[in-house]
Amino acid sequence: MKKLKIFTFAESKPEYLQLQIDSFNKYMKSDDVEFIVVNSALTEIKVNKINDICFQNNIQCIKYTGSYNGYNTYYMEQYNWFRDNIQKQISDYIMMIHHDMFFINWFDFRQKFKENTKIHMVYQCRSPNTDPGVVDYLYEYFWDGVLLFDSEYFNNENLTEVFVWNAVRPLSKSGGSTDMGGMLNKLYKK
Repeated sequence: MKKLKIFTFAESKPEYLQLQIDSFNKYMKSDDVEFIVVNSALTEIKVNKINDICFQNNIQCIKYTGSYNGYNTYYMEQYNWFRDNIQKQISDYIMMIHHDMFFINWFDFRQKFKENTKIHMVYQCRSPNTDPGVVDYLYEYFWDGVLLFDSEYFNNENLTEVFVWNAVRPLSKSGGSTDMGGMLNKLYKK
């Protein structure tokens, strides 16, 4: 039976990690749910603090070994690295959450997948059209703050490669952009 693996990317606020773990322990901890930390902190002090928190709580901590090309692209780099190095190896359900999101209640993740749904996401859209009053959303994609999906399905259907977390810049000749995840438009359309 598939489990749920919840991944958080601890980078800039180690002080939130203990709060996140506490909320997980209160609302989500069970034999079929695992909480895993990707330690992507940039300073030795933060790396060590995150490692210590994970050790004290008996939480698996994975060291981010990808690149850093500036703060504006760092989350994208982390999520793309996750796709290439972790997501492809997992056949369970995956939840990806920001480091500053907390559980406030239990939810039955198995119920979410009963109707053959393979992904649950928060919808986002951007339009390249800058004309006032004209709405033509060409870029529909997933918000990166929380995403729940059946990793086995996406791996088996060769769709994992479409999890491209980059932003789209520019949207048109007149400018505009999506935020992180705009390239997921291709996955959204599938």
